Amino acid sequence: MPRFQFVCQNFPDQFLISFRTFFSFLRPFYFKFIISLLIACTLCLIPLITYAAQVTLAWDPPNAPVAGYNIYYGTTSGAYQYSADVGNYTSCNISGLNVGATYYFAVTAYDFENNESDFSDEFAYTIPIDNFGNTITLPSSGDTIPLPSAGAYGNIKGGDQSHIDEVNYSFGGLTGDVTLNYEAWDVDFTNEIEIVLNGTHIGYAPKTVNDSWGKMQTITLPDALVYDSSNNYLTFNNTSNPPSQWYWGVRNVSAGVP
Repeated sequence: MPRFQFVCQNFPDQFLISFRTFFSFLRPFYFKFIISLLIACTLCLIPLITYAAQVTLAWDPPNAPVAGYNIYYGTTSGAYQYSADVGNYTSCNISGLNVGATYYFAVTAYDFENNESDFSDEFAYTIPIDNFGNTITLPSSGDTIPLPSAGAYGNIKGGDQSHIDEVNYSFGGLTGDVTLNYEAWDVDFTNEIEIVLNGTHIGYAPKTVNDSWGKMQTITLPDALVYDSSNNYLTFNNTSNPPSQWYWGVRNVSAGVP
């Protein structure tokens, strides 16, 4: 039966010295090669990270029947680079957005004869680093209330009952921190009335006595969340409605630089 033989070659000392010298000569080049390879791999990954963000857009349908909606968006206010026909749905996903970039969104409706409506109010949104699927709500045209506003809105006994779920306000671009003032009515839970600025959670309105207005509240909207050169959108969102249609309301809402 054939057998494997173990062969051991004893190299001369001069050969080993030459090999070590050669390897020492190559070592810095080998290190530079590995570093270059890592840099190249990193650069290849940057586009994947930059364009990975997406948002879900949602909007309220108009009172009149429609055949579908068009979404317009881009990085320049009022000059939209992209558009998409999303059919007769009131939400859609937009992907391929640059992290850190500010996008401007608007929606239109069209009827069965392809007559298109005016743009909704524009919504500006900066894609945060951790945004990989957040939902933002586009304001419908005429659905936002310019600030300041003394009117009482919500689902109020003997008053306005046309804003069961939320009340949307808007104010122009401002630089620096902004002071928000408001009063809330009939807030039953500490997490019932959420305050949202430009798609970002700010806090909750405090509880009030049943069927009563609370004290005037003043909070600071940080400069980092306030748009300097485009409209800002402020929402008081009743997180309990629907399905339960709790009574609630807000009034005397104002926003300005202190």
